[in-house]
Amino acid sequence: MRVNSRRLIRLRRMLLALAVVAAGWAVAVALTGGFGFRHGAFRLSSHNPRNPLLIAMLGALASLALSLLPGVRGTLLDEWSWWQRRGIAFVSVLRRHAWLRGVASATTAALLGVGLAIHQWAGAPSLWLDEEMIALNVRDRAFADLGGTLWLGQSAPFGWLAAQRAVLLTLGPGELASRLVALCFGIATLAAAVWVSRRWMSRFGGVLLVALCSLGHWLSHYRFEVKHYSADTFWGLLLPAQAAWVAEAGRPRDHLRRSTIWWVAAAAGQWFAHGALLVTPACALLLFAVSWRRHGWRAAAVFALGGVIWLASFAAHYELSLKYTHHSEFLRPYWASQLPPASAGFIGTCRWIVDRLEPLARNPAGTGLWAGLWLSAIWGFACRHRPTLGAAFATVPLSAVFLAGAGLVPLHERFSLWMVPALYVGTALAADWAIWQVRRGGGRRRWTTLAPALAVGLTALYVSADILRLGRDELDLARPITKHGLEDRAAVGWLMRHRRPGDAMMTTRLGWPAVWWYGRMSIADPEAIRSPQSDGSAMYEMTHVPLGSGCDDDRLDEVLKNHSRVLVYLGFRDVPAGFESLLLQTLKSLGEISAYAEFSPLSLAAVVDLRSRVPVAGSAGPAAGAATGPSGLQGCVGAQPAHRW
Repeated sequence: MRVNSRRLIRLRRMLLALAVVAAGWAVAVALTGGFGFRHGAFRLSSHNPRNPLLIAMLGALASLALSLLPGVRGTLLDEWSWWQRRGIAFVSVLRRHAWLRGVASATTAALLGVGLAIHQWAGAPSLWLDEEMIALNVRDRAFADLGGTLWLGQSAPFGWLAAQRAVLLTLGPGELASRLVALCFGIATLAAAVWVSRRWMSRFGGVLLVALCSLGHWLSHYRFEVKHYSADTFWGLLLPAQAAWVAEAGRPRDHLRRSTIWWVAAAAGQWFAHGALLVTPACALLLFAVSWRRHGWRAAAVFALGGVIWLASFAAHYELSLKYTHHSEFLRPYWASQLPPASAGFIGTCRWIVDRLEPLARNPAGTGLWAGLWLSAIWGFACRHRPTLGAAFATVPLSAVFLAGAGLVPLHERFSLWMVPALYVGTALAADWAIWQVRRGGGRRRWTTLAPALAVGLTALYVSADILRLGRDELDLARPITKHGLEDRAAVGWLMRHRRPGDAMMTTRLGWPAVWWYGRMSIADPEAIRSPQSDGSAMYEMTHVPLGSGCDDDRLDEVLKNHSRVLVYLGFRDVPAGFESLLLQTLKSLGEISAYAEFSPLSLAAVVDLRSRVPVAGSAGPAAGAATGPSGLQGCVGAQPAHRW
């Protein structure tokens, strides 16, 4: 039988490539702890590095064995020479096409960021309070009901809510599915950064921008939150970049085509992100001025006419969803503290805005070097190296300042996340400009040009290094179990396994979203929450009643007299310090704590058998009157029917 040496050589190369990939997989699993994904009966996971390492060894041994066959020419050293020649050929292609080098570098950085994002998404802890509240709206409201005033004081664009519900109906109400939309917008942000780097930046500037968008602390954080903030960052990066793309159109026909695409993108984006709505007006004014200057007033008029698309979309979205957010009685007082005082006047408002620069640099921009960040970003916007791109992205922080000064949009933490990509673009442009100036002026020995270029470049690099360092430190690759000290998933699951017909359930006001979500309890009907169920079970909201404030009004023994057991969960701390000790003392006076478990520093659950209560003569116990807990907190534990707000 004759051996086909070519096929065997090809098989040997495939086995060697498999060995290299498997070895890389083993190293990745060992460093990150692995990953796991489950949907229904389908389960995919990899937590043991020994399995891919075994595959790598088998692949290498099989490749070696094929080299020993008499009909196969060459050894593994010859195979290495073959791969080396292919690598040299690839490098030569990169050298012939400079733009491809930038794309390859930025794309590689983005792919690493995507892999990191997916790893964190697959191992994210249980939902946090804000996530649970918005997820309850998505789960328990039909598509037609996603507009209007949302429950539990929440707010989100209608399109984002609709996308969340579509995913929930398709994949189920699990945590991975709930966070999938946020993850997709986070990955899309990296894709937009690659596009910006390919079109306008050098290889170094492009990689720097992608790295900042990938590891920036708060951009990374909100890729795994059931909130719309990752959509804000995507549209806050894409729309100004598209505006620069429109402004660079040379022929009137190209300008018209690109303008139409931009208006359609802006009109669609505002349905998914408030950031898309906020960046559009200033970008439109810039494009109107550029159109007039380069193509005449007719082109500017045609561009302005395209704004009808955006205005029609805005009017529909405002009527359906935005007006309820704008006039929310719950949200407006919360935002008021993050807006300049109405009596500040122009000078006072300017001072207020300047005072906000430092906290904004820390959160959401992710650096303590606030002066360096703003100076680098402003220099990047203003430099002549990429004037159109810089002008387009400069409109984003200017929009934030103007809208905050007008009292429309809070200039605070996550509410300003939509302008962070623009600051990162400005910082990357400053570093890019410095490199360009050094290359341009170094050969001619223009030290007057090199000195400021070095100063700007070092400042931008120092700020970028601080952002990347802080972002790296905040990455939790060890798959955390708790989130902000809470483990709602395990605690509520434990309670639901102990639940029987007729049981009462108690938690604090802000503990109920966790029980409703993980307990799979619908909140669509508010009366069903307030009223006892058909099996006699009921939901109660427990509170702390200060000493002298009427502890007898909501006596626990009276509230729970028709129940034989009560299930208690204490999670999110919206009660005074020491309430935990007072609660446990009160529960012991009501009956026997038949089951108790602590799942994290802040999550504890208990089952109390009220039939085992042994009354103490002459004392009504702490449930009936004032008491002092072991921690010194005075007062008592009150209860009232739970309600949806």
